[in-house]
Amino acid sequence: MSAFWKKTSDNELIRSLYERYSEKIIRHIIRKVGNTFDAEDCASDTWLRAIDYLDMFKRYPEDAHLKLLYRISNTVVINNQKRKSIRETVELPDYLSGKDVNHSVELNKETEVEPDAELIIVMKEAINKLDDETREMVLMRYVDGMKSSDIARMFGINASTLRNHMQKALKFLRRMIEEKHE
Repeated sequence: MSAFWKKTSDNELIRSLYERYSEKIIRHIIRKVGNTFDAEDCASDTWLRAIDYLDMFKRYPEDAHLKLLYRISNTVVINNQKRKSIRETVELPDYLSGKDVNHSVELNKETEVEPDAELIIVMKEAINKLDDETREMVLMRYVDGMKSSDIARMFGINASTLRNHMQKALKFLRRMIEEKHE
């Protein structure tokens, strides 16, 4: 009987985590992998792996749950990228490798882009020029709205080091955007 209640409790916990954090997790993963197809696969793997860590979710306070999910998703993304790079070392025809050769879109100089859309493209390009760790810090702070102290703890650095990273990153982004947007 206690196993039944434990299982019900686990089901409620995973459902609650999913309802609260699924959108943030998918956005986080999309930023890391660059497309929704791979991101959805990674998100599914993240939630499957989260089930394995339910005891940890129970031990941690609620405000740490999202951080734990980010860590799980980061591990899943890294593992999927490793598997993908191993698969890509063996050359397969496009129709077997899953590449969709008929649906590529290119922007050229004649393509009209609205100013806001153009600025977004410039911002994405600038953000992608940051090193992986700094990019992740910036996105966690300004897109996910995480507290600086939580981000510093996740990366194992103190708050002043994080502030220095952020200041340098924002200065770099501002310069890149100004150069491209002029």
